[in-house]
Amino acid sequence: MSYMVGQCAILINTCPKYKQLAISQIILLRRYSEELKWPIFIASTGFLQEEIAYLESLNITVIVQTEEDGSDFIKSRIHALKLLPAACAHVLALQDDFLVDRPVDYVSLDKTLLVMLYCPDVVGCRLMPCPPPKGSFFKDAWQIIDPTPDCYFTFQATIWRRQWLIQFFERMIELAPDLHAKWPDFTRNQFWLLANPCERDTGMRVAQELGGFQIGWPRVGPWANAVYKSPWPYRPTAIEKGVLQPWARELLEREQL
Repeated sequence: MSYMVGQCAILINTCPKYKQLAISQIILLRRYSEELKWPIFIASTGFLQEEIAYLESLNITVIVQTEEDGSDFIKSRIHALKLLPAACAHVLALQDDFLVDRPVDYVSLDKTLLVMLYCPDVVGCRLMPCPPPKGSFFKDAWQIIDPTPDCYFTFQATIWRRQWLIQFFERMIELAPDLHAKWPDFTRNQFWLLANPCERDTGMRVAQELGGFQIGWPRVGPWANAVYKSPWPYRPTAIEKGVLQPWARELLEREQL
């Protein structure tokens, strides 16, 4: 990858429960995507000193969060985003279970960052077409993501304008008390993960209010493994309802992780 190396950070947010899975994700990136030059950050509570030392040996920046910083699923993301270097105007936001066991598409990543640098109204570019974009084509390579109540905003691998993403999450925090009241039996993080307002109609409305538009790489076909033809080729997702899926367990065993 050659263009604007300092312009985009890769941020993996995790938690103590899934921290080892996130570290495995990083090992796979270093193993199979050696030419990946964008700086990588991992943020969580509960890091051990030996884990920090190991990650730093892989040239990973560790953001150690306090319980206050990291206890809330969305607030922890805001905290980490604000600590990224000022030069990183863009961020590739990843979950802890995006296991990439093959090279990423460096050319497509460069093209994505360039189009966002030269088209300021593009606030996000979805690298994982799940769900795929269905709007009109944009500059031949991408499709516009039309606003819908189902995953207009998504936690799947996406390059975002960092300040836009911070504003999105901050607005969701403002709306959370009234929304959470509809699910009184949920803890705060159960609300974020199970009610999932960010990826539903509330998230769509907030994204529209903030302005700009999103684009995405088209999905090459309807078959399940078409996801591996995306710029950030992983299978969504390794954790479902708190359980590591059999295919992910087999992948980790195969990779001796």
